[in-house]
Amino acid sequence: MDGSVALRWVLPVVIAVGVVLTVFTWQRQRTPETLITIAPLPSVEVAPLTVFVGGAVARPGVYTLAPGERVEAAIAAAGGFTDEANPDGVNRAARLRDEDQVIVPRKGEPPLTLAGQTSGAPAAGSASGSVTPTVSAGPIDVNTANVDELARLPGVGPHLAQAIIDYRTENGPFTNLGDLAQVKGISERMATSWADLITFGP
Repeated sequence: MDGSVALRWVLPVVIAVGVVLTVFTWQRQRTPETLITIAPLPSVEVAPLTVFVGGAVARPGVYTLAPGERVEAAIAAAGGFTDEANPDGVNRAARLRDEDQVIVPRKGEPPLTLAGQTSGAPAAGSASGSVTPTVSAGPIDVNTANVDELARLPGVGPHLAQAIIDYRTENGPFTNLGDLAQVKGISERMATSWADLITFGP
């Protein structure tokens, strides 16, 4: 095969390859590259817990704790048990929820549970899952209430309720929260926590 014949065969092949490369390059320029963007997941903020701790603790009151804390942490925040506390009367391993109420019973008082639970959910401080009833029938008149009525107040059991009655019998009717704080077993902080739950009738 002479040179002219070879050139006639090679030249079309070279042209065809060039056309293919040109078309491929043109297609790549027309088709933009696909970019994959991974958006970060939004951070989840968990609100702290605000609970009331009352009963036989050193500093009854409202405390704010970290999410997921248990009753043990709430009692520690309130200064721990007093000498008259019944440590076995409350489930210290129970997990807290916002707006829970932890009441530590005194020796001789029946075990109490967390109040403020929604219906259908077991109370965290109760072995049986029942919820201690809170005051719902209106304010309690501390000057006329009997033992059962006074025992409905947070942190008050039958013994302390009787102490309130004995004090008012000996010293006359209560006129303010400061008078209640004079009863043995009631701190000023505890009395203040009852401000919306009691009245001072005649």
